Amino acid sequence: MISSMHGLFDDRIYWKEALSLKNHGYDVCHLGIGETDKEFTSEQGIKIIQVGRRKYFDNPYFDKLYRLLTFRKNIYKKILKIALELKADIYHFHDLQINKIGKKLKEFPHRPKVIYDVHEDYRDMLVHNVKKNNILRIPVNIYASYIMKWELACSKNYDFIITVLKYINDKFIPVLGNDNVEIIYNYTNFSPDKEEALKQEKLYDVIYCGLINEVRGIYQIIESARILKSKKHDIKILVIGFIPTMKLRREIQLRIKEYDLHSNLIIKDSVPYKNIQEYYQKSKIGLGIFMPIKVFYNSIQAKIFEYMAYGLPLVCSNFGYINKFVTESNSGIPVNPESPEEISDAILKLLNDRNLYEKYSMNGYNAVKNMYNWEIEENKLINIYSRLLS
Repeated sequence: MISSMHGLFDDRIYWKEALSLKNHGYDVCHLGIGETDKEFTSEQGIKIIQVGRRKYFDNPYFDKLYRLLTFRKNIYKKILKIALELKADIYHFHDLQINKIGKKLKEFPHRPKVIYDVHEDYRDMLVHNVKKNNILRIPVNIYASYIMKWELACSKNYDFIITVLKYINDKFIPVLGNDNVEIIYNYTNFSPDKEEALKQEKLYDVIYCGLINEVRGIYQIIESARILKSKKHDIKILVIGFIPTMKLRREIQLRIKEYDLHSNLIIKDSVPYKNIQEYYQKSKIGLGIFMPIKVFYNSIQAKIFEYMAYGLPLVCSNFGYINKFVTESNSGIPVNPESPEEISDAILKLLNDRNLYEKYSMNGYNAVKNMYNWEIEENKLINIYSRLLS
């Protein structure tokens, strides 16, 4: 496994794909980028190699520009050198940037197989970060189109493409054909015992877990907490995740202070993937409030399956895949994500209607148990590896 933008213990790369391969008898190494050089073997027996890259600016674009202008050493050459030393039978890489060395991986003397695992539509990600009336919109669109064409051109060199969504999958089929492109959904590998989960004391009425920012609804969550406090004084909402800027952290703290929500809205930094389950067990409702921008219409938020696995009914955005999965499984209440009133009303409805709560809880749990689980996707992954190595 090779990555550049994901953590060494990323939930999909490490806890699902790498661990599944390890459990099926493969020797697995995850080669990634971090702040320092280090090498060790994880508790699960997976070799971890981190290549250190100093960070000069919090903004990734400024950071990259600075490194280019000051002729900093190209870290991808170092990754390529380590990859060659590993002499892997399969190089399975996960980030757009690794395409810089993708063809060279394929050309190693021992003739390995190469898999490109596409997690996002990078064109959409680039474009959605620039508002429509911004002067940069046109050049960003041009650059995004170039990136898409470059990505597809690079993909011709690989043996297999793994994607996470059908519309991304469809882009690569003309490049490699139906037999060499497959969707592996990022379903959950959590499989708790329902009865055991129910025995846990519920400390939080609502939980949100994931990146904390404006487009993932943090301001709407704060406003909903204010409304809920006015109707139900002992409401507790737990928000767990990374806040990307100090400016946003200060703004969140100011609003919590202004609304006197210190006892009602608890903000907690990210916790390791294997530890998040204890917070799900202590919560009643899962929150998935994403703003109506294109990138969220066309992406699956993996946390919703984790909520379902623990029997947490959802209050979620009423569009895109999150709406599709919650509606099809009848496991929660879709709402207008820009309306704190709708969000708070849905939360109160679930807390006050025990029968409705139990129905959504059981429906979500059963949906994960029978359909939205990693075991199904793991079989696809193992079959791909078996086929490439045959």
